[in-house]
Amino acid sequence: MTQDRCVPVQVALQLLDDSSLGLARKYNEFQDAQQQLQTALRAIVNEHHAGFSSSIGTFHQIQASIQSSHDRVRLLKESLVDAKANLSTVKPELTNLASASRNYADMLDVLTTIEQIQQMPAKVDAAISEKRFVAAVDYLQDALRLIRRSEMGEIGALNSMKLYLNNQEHALTDILIEELHNHLYLKSPYCEEQWMSFVRAHQNSGSTQDFVHLADWEPRQMDTFLKALDVSVPLLEDTSRNPESDSFHYIYVIVEALSKLGRLEDAVDSLERRLPLEMFHVGEKTVAEIQQKHPAASSRTRKQAKDATHKLSADSTAASILGALTETLYSKYDAIAESHRVFNDVVDGVARREGLNAQHLTRGFHELWKLYQNEIRTLLHDYLSAKNDVASRSNQNLSGDGNIFRYQRDRNKVRLRLPS
Repeated sequence: MTQDRCVPVQVALQLLDDSSLGLARKYNEFQDAQQQLQTALRAIVNEHHAGFSSSIGTFHQIQASIQSSHDRVRLLKESLVDAKANLSTVKPELTNLASASRNYADMLDVLTTIEQIQQMPAKVDAAISEKRFVAAVDYLQDALRLIRRSEMGEIGALNSMKLYLNNQEHALTDILIEELHNHLYLKSPYCEEQWMSFVRAHQNSGSTQDFVHLADWEPRQMDTFLKALDVSVPLLEDTSRNPESDSFHYIYVIVEALSKLGRLEDAVDSLERRLPLEMFHVGEKTVAEIQQKHPAASSRTRKQAKDATHKLSADSTAASILGALTETLYSKYDAIAESHRVFNDVVDGVARREGLNAQHLTRGFHELWKLYQNEIRTLLHDYLSAKNDVASRSNQNLSGDGNIFRYQRDRNKVRLRLPS
């Protein structure tokens, strides 16, 4: 009877069969087994009746919970079907709410942008006052990019700000060009050391007539700067130091700012245009400085040398004054040439990095050299070959009639050449 294929009716009939084929002889054993089984079941029930009773109640609770969950799932399914139907149906009130939400988001974005734009002028002015021109250009370009957005063009209240930023762009360009001229032509007080180093080197050489040969000098600041120059990546300004303390680095900063501003070509054109006038002012300023140091020589200026008929005496005072003039002027010319060399190299590197026509932007160095020749030729003519100088030198036992300027000079002849 413990087998799964057992048929209880068949077993019962066999227990009632008294024949040799029946199992009536084992009926008593069957009853004993039944009695033992009932006793065991009764003992189990008596021992675990509390658990059975609680399990019956728990079963009903679980069944009720399952039924409740089934009902909630059915309701949730119906709600999802209704929500899907509602979402797929276009409702005018929802469309209006969505449109209003987008408008409010755009308004908040515009207000945030306007607040950013209003803060930019103060940042630009502060950067310009600190001469952090690269940062000033970045602030200005950010402000212009924000104010030129299509949604900003419809706001009439920003017209004055737009005009201010456009004017500030032109003003910053002019400031950069003027700062560049100040350091190229030694107008800034920070450039004083640049040309004075040549004067000191001459004085320390012990020579009173010739400048020290450049190969005998210590390595130039220009050579050191150009050797360390790397324009392959945009310049990062160092806010911890005065940008003008190093004139060459300051030129680099200005060129980088002009390149970011898109006005590098304008700066090169302005430099080329003003080159003759600036060089003339350098000469005039040097003459004025020498006159101030030697008041007795005030009658020996370049202009008076052209117009008057006086002579320059060969005494020691005159020689000292003329030596100081040439020494100072040549030192300044040398320093200006170094600044132009740095400017050309920086422009060439920045232009190549930005994909511009580098050759078109580095065309002014030979013009500077031509002006040097003209200025030096004029200097020699003004102070050594003034009019009526023949009579003043007639008592000197020179060749022939004593006039060292008796031969007509070729003013177009090149007297100075660029080193190869």
